[in-house]
Amino acid sequence: MKPQITIRQATKEDIALIREMAQIIFPYTYGKMLSPEQVDYMMEWMYSPENIAAGLDSGHEYFIVGMEGEVVSYAGIAPQEDDPDGTKVFELMRLYILPEYQKTGLGKLLFEHVCDHIRSKGFKKCRMMLHVNRDNPAVRFYLHQGMQILYSKDFDIGHNFWMNDHIMGIDL
Repeated sequence: MKPQITIRQATKEDIALIREMAQIIFPYTYGKMLSPEQVDYMMEWMYSPENIAAGLDSGHEYFIVGMEGEVVSYAGIAPQEDDPDGTKVFELMRLYILPEYQKTGLGKLLFEHVCDHIRSKGFKKCRMMLHVNRDNPAVRFYLHQGMQILYSKDFDIGHNFWMNDHIMGIDL
């Protein structure tokens, strides 16, 4: 029998839950790619309760995935500036799954949910973008979901830390 999976939109009451999952998943995902100091810096930069709340206030949307009553995954999107041709652009800021639930199909399910959610907004033309570390094995996952590498760039994020990313995109 398939496990029962639920996906719901997060609220401010979920900020601590998102941060708690990030404290497990983010170091697991980036611990071999980044220094412990950069992981700590990025955790505080992206996952402080204040920053998550500010994001929610400015239009970011998070989704929480439950499996058999246990929270196992989350994703986050943010509206971006429209392209010059009027295409609505959203950034997939986060799509993370607890390590023990990775490679179970949850990533594909959550990715499809996020795409469907963006499509449901009814825009004539829209695109989802993503920044992903060039060394992250998830690059293959996103390519498999139909995203394309548009370009690569190094971003100075302060404190002498850099994000070395592919910028990927998919038209929805």
